[in-house]
Order: sequence, then C-alpha cells, then structure tokens
Amino acid sequence: MKGKIPSFTTFYWFSAALSTIVEHDTIVLALLYMAKDFARAYGLQAWPLYWGIAWGATLASNLTAAAAPALYVSFSLAEQKGYKVRPREFFKYSSFFVLSSLTIQYLISLLLFVH
Repeated sequence: MKGKIPSFTTFYWFSAALSTIVEHDTIVLALLYMAKDFARAYGLQAWPLYWGIAWGATLASNLTAAAAPALYVSFSLAEQKGYKVRPREFFKYSSFFVLSSLTIQYLISLLLFVH
C-alpha cells in the first residue's frame, strides 16, 4: 500500500491542473508514458495511475474552452443563435462542476484502487 495513494493522488491532480490549460488528450498521452516508467521504478501497478490520469485530465478539461474544443464549438453555435456566453458566467458554472466532479471521482477511485 505504501506509495499507492500519494502516487495516484499526484498523477490525478497534476493531470487535472494541466488540463485546465492544455488540451487534455496531449496531457494524457504524455503522462501515461511517465506513469509507466514511474510505476516500474517504484514497484507499483500502473493501471491505477493510468486511470487517475485519464479521469483527472478529462474532467478538468471542462473548465475552459481552450482546453476542451467541444466547449469552443458550443460557444460558437450559441453565438450564431444570438446568445453570447460571457467568461464570468461560464466560469461560475464550469468551476463548480469541475471541482465537484473531480472531487467525487477522486473519492470513488480511492475506494476502487486502494485496498
């Protein structure tokens, strides 16, 4: 058990933080290779780290339109229909959703991966 929770936690929240700035597919791909090497070096299973990276990056990417291209497309479609999405309004809702979903998924994943 030594190293499981801190390693998972680090990869989960680090991928989440990066995904608020950079498109999450790039983050996931880069960190998967790092997790494989890290797990091998410290005698850990890599699968929990892989899942932590995927979940953290994917959920956090919903914070900004820059990190999630689907949000940018949604904003463009809304503007075509005459509704301007203001950044403050967007962050008001997205930050609550992102922090809530990240926290809930983190707690669930601890139950799944840490025995």
